[in-house]
Amino acid sequence: MSRDFEIKGLDKLEKQLDKMAKNAEELGKKNTVTFSELFTDSFIKSHSKFSSFDELAVAGNFDVSSTEAFEAISDKDWNDWITQSTDFSNWKEMQQTAGLEFAKGQLGF
Repeated sequence: MSRDFEIKGLDKLEKQLDKMAKNAEELGKKNTVTFSELFTDSFIKSHSKFSSFDELAVAGNFDVSSTEAFEAISDKDWNDWITQSTDFSNWKEMQQTAGLEFAKGQLGF
């Protein structure tokens, strides 16, 4: 006894997979990601009580007005602040999570 059945939605799935592949190719070409691309307001809001990265930094009395100012911040002081003011255990974890969320967004997940 033979039964035929039709699977619907395969064309849509194929288009989505093609789009993801194209997005992955574009992401692979990207050499740098800006702070604002990684630490979006949405990201900061979902992991802290703050509305933006700047607000998070200012609340901890940190100057992030330039790359030089940010790089001058004590690693220990910044790490302690991230641990205290976000749901991350440290700055490295926050960066890794932001990078993963950025990549997922770029791929279309």
